[in-house]
Amino acid sequence: MGKIKTIEYFRVLPRWLFVKITDEHDNYGWGEATLEGHSQAVEGCLDAMIQRFVGYEAEDFVGALE
Repeated sequence: MGKIKTIEYFRVLPRWLFVKITDEHDNYGWGEATLEGHSQAVEGCLDAMIQRFVGYEAEDFVGALE
């Protein structure tokens, strides 16, 4: 795995928010960041986190959250 290149999120109506993390080798994974009825709040948090975590080693990403 390489360093995180991009973190994107996608709002899917009526209530889901999906997150795609891509590394520098174009490997990617998907996750869900849904908080029922508060998508905009979660998007704001993701915007702040994206700037912080781009460039981290993808393998070490979970440790960065602790």
